[in-house]
Parts: sequence; C-alpha cells; structure tokens
Amino acid sequence: MHLDLGSLDLRAGATTALRLRVPVEDFALAGQEYRVIPRAPELSVEITRSAGGKSLRVRGRIELEGPCWRCLEPVRIDVPIDAREFAGRGAADGEPDDEMASDYVEGEVLDVAQWARDAIAEALPPRLIHPDDACAAFVADPADAEETTADDPRWAPLARLADELRAREGD
Repeated sequence: MHLDLGSLDLRAGATTALRLRVPVEDFALAGQEYRVIPRAPELSVEITRSAGGKSLRVRGRIELEGPCWRCLEPVRIDVPIDAREFAGRGAADGEPDDEMASDYVEGEVLDVAQWARDAIAEALPPRLIHPDDACAAFVADPADAEETTADDPRWAPLARLADELRAREGD
C-alpha cells in the first residue's frame, strides 16, 4: 500500500492523521510461520511537515500467531506498534542527503505496507513464548518433552544427529 504524501498539501508545521487498513505479510521467524492478525490492521499514520521535510509516525496494534519457541504449542502475542521516520528534503544545495532520506519514501510516495511490516518486526519481543511461563510446566516434565518430540517431525533431524553422536561415543 502506497500513500502519496504530496497529495496531502501540508503547509510547514501542519499535521494530518490518517486511519488506514494496511495489508501486512506474515512472518517467518526461526524457521516457523507466524500469522499477522488481522491481515490488514487499521493503523494510524501521522504526517507532520516541517521546513526540513516530513516527520512520520505509524501506530497500532496487531497479534502474531504461531508456535511458542519453548513448547511449540500455538501462541498469540499482542504487539503494539509505534514507529517514527523522518523524510528530509535534502541538502541546502538541492542535492539529495542520504542521511536524511527514509527507506520508505521514494519521491513523495510512502510505502506504508513495508514500513508497517518493519515496525512490527522491530516491536516483536525477543522471544515468542507463552506469557507468564504458561508453558513451563509442559516442558519441565521430561515425559511430556519426549512425547512431544516423538510426535513432532520437526525434531527428527535433531534426533538423527543425537543418534549419530551416541554411535560415535560407543566406537
């Protein structure tokens, strides 16, 4: 989704806030797929024009759904989004200033979808796990862990490696 910033006709010092439904692609993290809920969240995009360019802010909230990194059971994580960007006009001599450029603005067009997706990625917690250690009891019992790994084909490569290492130790 793209937004033509030039069409907003903002004067220096003026601000406008837009509510936009922005389609966001799902994420692949640590080899696992995570769904963004809703697929097109409603986000607030604020644009403030200054003498040196445009100050941009995106805010909203999504949920990310996928396997818990600890127990592999489904988890849904609330992700608040609040990101800022500045798209400068360029150097005083009219040449573009790369330090003041935004990766999301080309000319006067803002790539809202890419900016929102990157803002979500930056807002993610360091680990995608059940809140409040809800899965700690599940993984604390070794019997539960063995049962889970035996039924989950994602553990097969690790099991083969463990078998190979055990075989080498016996030699």
